[in-house]
Amino acid sequence: MPGLLGLTYSDTLRDNARSAIAKMAKMMLHRNFYQQDEVFESDRLCATRIHVNVLQKSPQPYRCRQYLLWLDGEFYKQDELCKQYNLPPQSDPELFVSLYQQNQNFSFLKQIDGFFAACFYDTREQQLHLISDRYGMRRLYWTVYKNALVWSGELKTFLALPDYQPQIDPHAIEDFLGLRYFIDDRTWFANVKLFPAATILTWDIQEQSMLQRRYWWWDEIPPLQSPIDRQELVEELGRRFRLGVECRSRSHHGERVGLTLSGGLDSRAILAAIPSLDYILETATLGQFNCEDVQIARKAAKIKGANFHPIAINSDNWLQSRGSHIWETDGTCSLLHMHFVPLLKTIKHLDLYNSNLHGAGGDGVVGGDHLFEKEQFSYYVEKRLGLTSFSLSDQHKTSIMQRFQAYFNRLDFSFHILYIDNRIRSFLSKDFSLSLLGGLETRLPFLDNQLEELLYAIPIHLKQGNQLYEEMLLASFPEFYRTLPRQGSGEPIGLPRWRRKIKRKTQQFQNKIARKLQFLGINWNRDRSQFQNFFSPNPWIRQQPTRSFYSKILTAPDAYYRNYLTVEQVKNIQQTWREHCDGKNHADKLSLTLTLELWLQQLFEGKYRSDADFES
Repeated sequence: MPGLLGLTYSDTLRDNARSAIAKMAKMMLHRNFYQQDEVFESDRLCATRIHVNVLQKSPQPYRCRQYLLWLDGEFYKQDELCKQYNLPPQSDPELFVSLYQQNQNFSFLKQIDGFFAACFYDTREQQLHLISDRYGMRRLYWTVYKNALVWSGELKTFLALPDYQPQIDPHAIEDFLGLRYFIDDRTWFANVKLFPAATILTWDIQEQSMLQRRYWWWDEIPPLQSPIDRQELVEELGRRFRLGVECRSRSHHGERVGLTLSGGLDSRAILAAIPSLDYILETATLGQFNCEDVQIARKAAKIKGANFHPIAINSDNWLQSRGSHIWETDGTCSLLHMHFVPLLKTIKHLDLYNSNLHGAGGDGVVGGDHLFEKEQFSYYVEKRLGLTSFSLSDQHKTSIMQRFQAYFNRLDFSFHILYIDNRIRSFLSKDFSLSLLGGLETRLPFLDNQLEELLYAIPIHLKQGNQLYEEMLLASFPEFYRTLPRQGSGEPIGLPRWRRKIKRKTQQFQNKIARKLQFLGINWNRDRSQFQNFFSPNPWIRQQPTRSFYSKILTAPDAYYRNYLTVEQVKNIQQTWREHCDGKNHADKLSLTLTLELWLQQLFEGKYRSDADFES
């Protein structure tokens, strides 16, 4: 993934700094359309930036007096900030430095709505500041190596540092295999961290000392005062959501905005809220031929008057190109969940748009799907996040639960913060990383600051069960929800909840019977099971040549992953593979181990696999 890149000098790194940065930058230049700024070098530090030429196209660093700024990402609602501080319209880097000069501190960061990572250097004070946005969505890795501060948008680039030897964090292995992503700011490398959200890290170059602090936290948001007028709350929720979509639909840098559209509620809400554009809106939907996602998304796009592009996925093409992206995404995304790959190819090939609106954070927070009381924490992790299914042993499960509980405690026992800081930032961020590989920037309207502040202030019981969310959707966009069904349930949210509940229970029972019959070799209700889901990897992995590919990697006696697991855990994986081949569904669990092994092979052997290795 593109991003910022640099290091400060120390006695041991000074002579090799320029060559190290050159090697690190080369490792980040995955695509010929990537752009790299000139390497800045002084007697104190060496830095550069790599980007996809969509946002912040002007060369960096931006210079003003003694200040230098590298900025990866973008701000929203700049006009409001300029008006508040009596500043003329200006670019994001100019605005950042202007606000700092006016305040003489970083107090203005609380007011910035945007996704960004920044490197701000005060040449007079000899202080370097690394800064993340409120949610930490723009990837930035950092470490202190040989008394120097090193930062990069990609983890693998640390391998280019002189004499650097990566140490795999065993807890990272546990997290990935048990949850599909890492807990907190952990990475594969024990001595490298993911830069935290809403944070300023100040490095004093002369003293070679560090100070790290939060500039904003959720506890600054006061709860809503009782009594709460539900109708007013629904209207205010709809108003803030519209504003969040509107500001992210504007073209700040000459980009064209589009939408990856599914059959669910979230991306459809964004579609409905997009204001009139001076070009025809393009939408893209991935799925098996005629599946529910494609059918529903097509109807929603027609209501909006947007162009609709269905992108087929099937047993023959689903694995293509995914393997090469394991290295490019630092092994943080399971091969199974790289759904953005075929979407990106079509969007790039047809030149549909270069800034994508994404529905992450919708029903997970607004709808309350991931919001529970703290007493339900264990159930949430074990069942909702799948730890019970993914864990390889009791020891594995216990270790994750203990660390996850400690992390949850540090987040003030808030499931809202947990969902944003861990679920979106660590798991759903895979889509943002993959999109950059296709030259596509990503915007998340549901993570609009004003909208999130309202959502955090609303009591949990009002959000759970999707009731408040559905009321907002029906009140704000009735033509998109009154009669158009939701993927999975097959029923529109405009129907009475009791009727949808009966339908859901009936469907769950039918699916349970179908799975049992399928295990016995009986394909019952074939038409429904074949097209209900947009993606069906479970049977596809059993088909050749994918089956042989999985088997060769997972059962290899000299596989790297065996070095990080107990004998019991390795046996669990082997047994899981046999059960999957016999008809059970372990596609997700097995693909995690496969991804880990391929990442380790690339890391320690340089065994990079071409797309041809993954063609099925």
